[in-house]
Amino acid sequence: MTVEQIRDLKRRGLYDSLVKKGVISLSVNYWFEIYNYYQTRLTVNAEFSNAKTRSFEETEEAFDCSEMTIRRSIKFMES
Repeated sequence: MTVEQIRDLKRRGLYDSLVKKGVISLSVNYWFEIYNYYQTRLTVNAEFSNAKTRSFEETEEAFDCSEMTIRRSIKFMES
């Protein structure tokens, strides 16, 4: 499932009910949240030369996860 597909489901108001019913796994939901947060932090940190590093660190802290989890989330969402 791609980011655009999830955003489309959210726009149509279907996403939350599909997660609650188990059609979309909680892992996908978690990865989507991590991906969105990371992308937001990249935008906010764009003025810094180390924007990616800062964004990874801030996402790690916010979700209490490893950089590898963030990388997997990005890879999954962009595939």
